Amino acid sequence: QMPENYVPGEEKKTAERENTILQTIEIDKPEIKIELFDNGEIDGDSVTVYFNSYPVLSKKQLTTKPLVLNVKALKGRKNTLVMYADNLGKTPPNTALMRVTAGDKVYNITVESDKKKNGTIVFKWKE
Repeated sequence: QMPENYVPGEEKKTAERENTILQTIEIDKPEIKIELFDNGEIDGDSVTVYFNSYPVLSKKQLTTKPLVLNVKALKGRKNTLVMYADNLGKTPPNTALMRVTAGDKVYNITVESDKKKNGTIVFKWKE
C-alpha cells in the first residue's frame, strides 16, 4: 500500500541520481523484512525508500527506533531497494543502518545516500 504522504511522480527523482549497489542478497523466499535506524547521531536524516521503483516509505525521519518495512520480492526478476536521501541531516551524508531479514539470514548494511547517489540493495533469487 502507498505511504499516506506519497506524491505521484516522486519516483522519477531517483533516476536523477546514481543508484550505487551496496550489496546483492540471495533470497529463496519472497518475504523480506527491512528495519532502518539512524546510524550514530540522530541528526534529522529523512529518507524515502523505493522497492522496485514503488515507494514503500515516504519522507520518514531516521531515529534509534527502527522503521519497519515488510516487502514481497517478485519472482523471476531482480528486486531492488533504493534509499533516497530527502535531506542530509546536520551531518552529511544521510547514513542509515539497514537490518535485512531474508529467510533465516540477517544482514546489517550501512547505507549512505546523498544528493548524487542512492544507496541500493539488490535481491536476487537463488538459482
